[in-house]
Parts: sequence; structure tokens; C-alpha cells
Amino acid sequence: MDLFNTSLNLAGIKDRIPSDRYIDGIDPTSFLLADDGRSNREKVFIWNDQDLMAMRVFEYKMHVKVVQEHAQWLNIDMTTVSDVGLAPWLFNLYVDPKEEYPVGHRMNAFLAWMIAEMKGHAATFKISPPKDVGLGR
Repeated sequence: MDLFNTSLNLAGIKDRIPSDRYIDGIDPTSFLLADDGRSNREKVFIWNDQDLMAMRVFEYKMHVKVVQEHAQWLNIDMTTVSDVGLAPWLFNLYVDPKEEYPVGHRMNAFLAWMIAEMKGHAATFKISPPKDVGLGR
């Protein structure tokens, strides 16, 4: 949630965002308050519990892991998380919103950059590991 960054901006003190630690947040004020505002969020990372599954950038979504359903109607009981294989699955959501046909990894200039961004995001958890706040399993 981006409440911290947004609150500081709305209070006029966005210069008080700490720089001595990683702050995972983006200020969406321009998107929320302007009639024609654009989001400041360029990337969205998709997690499933402890697994970094996918990332969306612009019209592209890249999967590195997927949830596989092994029995109809038993989604919670009979699913597994699997790696996608040798190369990430890349989809153009404007052309294929149901994510049925990967566009192919060799034909897309964004893929190497997306992989690097995803690795950079995952590395932030080594610097600032998640805290156990009692939500448990």
C-alpha cells in the first residue's frame, strides 16, 4: 500500500521519506486527484505467499511461476506452484487479455529489462526482509 508516500505528499512533507532504508511505495496522488492523471506506478509485481510469480509493465505481463490446478473445483486443495520452464512466459495483455498465447521471448525487446527489474525487486527482500506481523499461515 502506498499510504505512507501519499500521506507525506498530501501533507506537503514528501521530503521526509526516509532515505536510510528501502521504502516500497509510490505516490499515486496525480492519478487519484487529477481528472486526466496518470499513474506513477510503472511496474506491478505479483506474489503468491513467498513466491514472486509475475510482473506487469505497460501492456506486458511476464510469468516466472504459475499456479497449476490439478482437479476441478479443488483449487485450494489440489494446486501447485511451478516454475514456467526455460524462459519466462510473456503475454501482451492488450492483444491477449486472457493470457492464452505467449508472444515468445526472442521477439520482445522488453524481456531482458523485465527480468533485470524482477531480480532487482527480489533483491530488496534480502536488504529489507519481510517482518512477521502475526498474520501467520
